[in-house]
Parts: sequence; C-alpha cells; structure tokens
Amino acid sequence: MFAPISSSLRQCECLTYDSARVSFRQQHKTLTAAGVGAAERINGTPEDALSSLAGANSPRARFYGGLRFDSDAEAQQEWSGFGASVFVLPLWELQVCDGGRCFLACHVRWAAAAEVAVASNNSADKGGAPPAPSWDRATRAALLVLQKLHVSADIVSPPQQPLPTLISHEGSLSPDDWEEAVQRVLHGIESGEWSKVVLAQRVRLQFDAVLEPLHLLQRLLEANDAAIANGAGQNGHSPHAAGARHAYLFLLQLDAEAAFMGCTPEKLFKLDGTSLSTEALAGTRPRGETAEADTALAHELLHCEKDLREVTAVRDFLVRALGPASESLQHSTPFVLQLRRESLPQES
Repeated sequence: MFAPISSSLRQCECLTYDSARVSFRQQHKTLTAAGVGAAERINGTPEDALSSLAGANSPRARFYGGLRFDSDAEAQQEWSGFGASVFVLPLWELQVCDGGRCFLACHVRWAAAAEVAVASNNSADKGGAPPAPSWDRATRAALLVLQKLHVSADIVSPPQQPLPTLISHEGSLSPDDWEEAVQRVLHGIESGEWSKVVLAQRVRLQFDAVLEPLHLLQRLLEANDAAIANGAGQNGHSPHAAGARHAYLFLLQLDAEAAFMGCTPEKLFKLDGTSLSTEALAGTRPRGETAEADTALAHELLHCEKDLREVTAVRDFLVRALGPASESLQHSTPFVLQLRRESLPQES
C-alpha cells in the first residue's frame, strides 16, 4: 500500500524503532527513504538472493541490502549477522521523492496456512522470515510497529546534538606492519603478480557514550549538504548545477547490536532494463584552495602514470567481468570527478 503524504525530510530521518532499520539517499537527492521493521528479509547465497529479488515486480517497493564482495571468505565477527547477503523490504517506509512529493508505504506479506508451512521451510533454509498466516495477523503486526515509531516534534538546527567523545582509536595493524604490507604489495606489482591492491585494516573506535547510528548518519548528511551548499556559494553556482555531486548515504541495521552505514560518491552499478552501467573511482587528489589550484591538481591527476595505471587496472577488470554477459560493451576515457569539500559541522 502506498499513500502520498506531505512530510519533511527531517521527519523521514527521525524515525526510530528497536528492530530492523534502513535509510537511503540517492546521489542526486531524487529519492530519500527511511524504513523500519521487515515485511520480508532475504538471506542466503548471493545467487539465491538475486534470484529472489528478480521476481519483485512493484515499481516502487524497494529492497535494501547488499552482498559480500567475497562470499567464500570467512566473515569477521562484526559481519556475521549480515551473512553472505541480506536484503530487507521495510514493513513501514517513508519515501521523499524529487520535487518534495512523499509516500508512506506499508508492505504487508501473508499467505494461506499451507503456503505458510512451505514458505517457513524455504525461509529457514535461506535464513529469511516466513509470511504471516493471514491478512488480519499481518496488518495487526504492522499497526503495532507503527505505534512504536517516534517522530521528532520540532525541527532542530544541525547539529541536533554533539556526538559522543572519542576516547580511543586502535588499528589492527601497527605502523611497522602497515609499512611491511605496503612493501609486499609494491614488490608484487613490480613482479607482475598483481596489477592493483587495496590495502585495508580494521579500526576500532571507542566513545564515552553509546553511538546512535541514525544520529551519525544525520551528521554525515548535514556535512554532505553543507559541503555542496558552501562550494556552490563560493563558485556562484546553484547547488544543483551540473558537477555538484552529493554522495550516496545508507544505513542497514538488522538489530540493536550492529549497523552498516556509509557515505560514498561511487555507484557500484545501475540496471535499467537490459542495460547496465557502472563506475569506479581510482586515483585521488585533495581539493585546491582556489579554482586555479583545482585545475592544476586535476591536470596532474590525469597525467600521473601511477594513477592512470590504477584506473586502467579497474577498467580492464570490469571489462573482463562484464564482457561474457554482454552483447556490447563501451567504456569512457579517464576523466576527473570533482567532489565538494567535505567537513563535519562545527560544534557550537
């Protein structure tokens, strides 16, 4: 069920609940969504999950979730609850679309008793949840969730409240271990064993109070919007002019113990009918203090041998991966994607 309503973006972001929660903002701000509860949850192998999603035919109902890049690798403890893949269809969802039009959706799933028994067995095998045994039970459960929602009564100027104080920061690799890993990668690239390696490590941050995921996401959203507005104001352009690029913001929280969230300018892929488009960012430079400095840094980036090798490695990987499944494949030449300066709002 979808019902058009009038609402504010703040209200969309202030929905809280003690079960599954999702939040998403599309890069060009044509869609912002927040949801609570789970009308349906799809788990299992990436192949099973994508097969199940392929059967969804509603133009507005959206599953939120993702897949592990390497489903064969052993998952670390903090990722165990997400499995190899997980997608959630929110029980209640608020969508704020381009032009300010809003939709409040309630996704209800139910089936006859015999179908529930079969669905329960299939759901147990794949880690999902079975449908309710009747329309009556499903709608009562949805209304119970709605009664537990809390919406901020007043719009508060950002930041809504200070973040907890960071009291410790610990990486999984020491500086010496990191340096050793860098040298090992450089040796592997020089020998031709690898063409591109992304080094990473686990970082643990400890705060003096519990960190609320939605609060942190709100701060990221405020920072991203402020950066766009400030950049536009400094350059005399509209915040929505070509080149002004927001980031994708997302939150997936399945329970009170773990949340996956991020703020990224990179689109993994978009599927439109039988056409798939993707992009990969490789090679970076800081923003310059002036337009002239920006131009010089962009020129340096486009003519740096190391960065061009990195871009080429990513392009060739995508061509090899997508080529066998494509009738035709095209790619652009390297270009500079200019992101706005990003900084968290200052505490007053």
